[in-house]
Amino acid sequence: MNTLNIGSLTEEDLWEIEDSISGAGEKIIDGGRKNEHKGPKTSREIGKFNKENAEKKRVDEAKSLVIKDLEKSPINNINVEERINAVDFYAKWVKKSLEQGYPYISNIDKEIGFTQTRSSGPGGQNVNKTSTAVIAKHLLTGIYARSESREMLNNKRDSLSKVLEKLEIHIKNWKIYLGSVYEEDKINKIKNLVESILK
Repeated sequence: MNTLNIGSLTEEDLWEIEDSISGAGEKIIDGGRKNEHKGPKTSREIGKFNKENAEKKRVDEAKSLVIKDLEKSPINNINVEERINAVDFYAKWVKKSLEQGYPYISNIDKEIGFTQTRSSGPGGQNVNKTSTAVIAKHLLTGIYARSESREMLNNKRDSLSKVLEKLEIHIKNWKIYLGSVYEEDKINKIKNLVESILK
């Protein structure tokens, strides 16, 4: 009786044995149709491929959303000498935000700008005549949000809340894009992407 030394078999050998026992890969003629059974090995490879594909798609989508956000950035409108410092500052802001898990804001009054505008839409003449709508804008990224109702103070709070939500999404997209990047390489990766957008 031949004994099989399981310890000497590779993972590939084990998959081949399992495929041969289960009949995986055999072609069965069923009503003139060939039907090839996918064995565990094939299913595993398909699953791995699908997972890698989904992850790549997720990273590409996050990258395109970051790029879309940065199209509004004031960094686009400054001269080349100042731009180098601005890109460096932005990259450090992103990294710090990633480390704490939400957008880093040290001074709302200096980092978020508020602009009053006329409200649009329903509400009668009073809404359209007075400047009660508020736009909150993150001055570093250019990401903004608008809120309009009859109460200016409510609009200021609401627009701030909305812009902070947008910044959270912005940081989340950076997190996805930088997912597999080593900590020490993140600043350069951020700078490279921003500079590629600006060119």
